[in-house]
Amino acid sequence: MDAKCATCLRGDCKLRRCAQCSLVQYCSKDCQKTHWKQGHKESCKKNTDCVRVVLHEQTKAEVKALSQHSLLASGLKDNVPHQIFDKKLLPEERHEKAVKFSNASKKTRKKQPGDTASAKDAWLRAVATSGLVVSHIHDNEWLPAQKALKDFFRFHEIFEGTVFTRQEHDCWQVDCYVNAMKKNGHMVTQQLLNAENEAGRIRVDSMAASPEKTERAYLLVTNVELEQETYAPMGNVFMRANLKFCVQVCIKTVVMLVNLGNSPAHGIDPPKSLHLIEKQLCSALALLADNKKQYSERREQKKELDRLQAEVNFRKITGWFK
Repeated sequence: MDAKCATCLRGDCKLRRCAQCSLVQYCSKDCQKTHWKQGHKESCKKNTDCVRVVLHEQTKAEVKALSQHSLLASGLKDNVPHQIFDKKLLPEERHEKAVKFSNASKKTRKKQPGDTASAKDAWLRAVATSGLVVSHIHDNEWLPAQKALKDFFRFHEIFEGTVFTRQEHDCWQVDCYVNAMKKNGHMVTQQLLNAENEAGRIRVDSMAASPEKTERAYLLVTNVELEQETYAPMGNVFMRANLKFCVQVCIKTVVMLVNLGNSPAHGIDPPKSLHLIEKQLCSALALLADNKKQYSERREQKKELDRLQAEVNFRKITGWFK
């Protein structure tokens, strides 16, 4: 995914990310101030308050065993990364442990593997980098997490090119690490796409009716669908933890499309709008039907979906979507 300024969409210059939430980037201070006034002020703190996903589907004991094994082999045993997962820790305590691990593993991660790198050397670099991925995720540093994930899979590729036994492969829990990092990769992509989409909604809502607004809205729906494609690979743990959020994404998208209207002068494609609206409504209703998790806003979300469905049906009868 190409990086873009959250306000003007420039991607051909040096960008700096928001220091508080690390989710959006800007080409200038003016763009940052504009986006802050447009609504990032409200969403920024919300994004730093929580991580919406469970990082691994392994049990806590499995995560602990993996971490202890890897650090025992790499000489980093005094900075156990599984402590970063401990939900009892305050954010600042978890951050402190993450920083210590990052510093302790830096030499291992930065060492450049030569043509004769051993399997163990290559894999230790991958393992240390996986700990850095988790550190960034728990600090809501999504862009650095994305870079660390790329480094992990680069080290994994180097490892795959070395000579190792099946016993070593299994002992080092290679498949478990790779699967966990793939899931983390989907999560990081989802977070970055969601930040981009939230910024996109703010831009669309602030625009007057015009062909440009309609074009941006349709492009935004494409990006929303890309974000929604990341849900399934993260599994049921993600869906159970984030059902309210996933349904709300659908509702926001439908509301935006409904508010576009149907004026040909504004570049509206009524059949396309109807198709996209019904697709999002079906997705939201299916999410609620397939997941029985109860939460305080569930009833209100269902009412909103029913209201939107009734409005769409009325517009179909009166010819709005023809």
